[in-house]
Amino acid sequence: MDLTYDPTLGVLHVEAKHISDHLDKHYLRRLLLYRNDVQEQKLTYTRQKYPSKFVEDISFIAKPGETIAVEVFCSQGGTKRAELTT
Repeated sequence: MDLTYDPTLGVLHVEAKHISDHLDKHYLRRLLLYRNDVQEQKLTYTRQKYPSKFVEDISFIAKPGETIAVEVFCSQGGTKRAELTT
């Protein structure tokens, strides 16, 4: 999973490789967003937009030096976590 943060726009870009042949049945269903290990947002989904990956842009304002972490959860089990420091 790749995270990029644009401080000018205040946008966190999340991109995770997640292959699915049935976007309504097998998809990333939940995203948790953390700032310095404290949960800030919980986003839920009912399908995946693309068959090969999950992509989401999230409005988020971070200060320099903060750690941003994202954890995603598959509808059929499994999780993935990534983090970056601004």
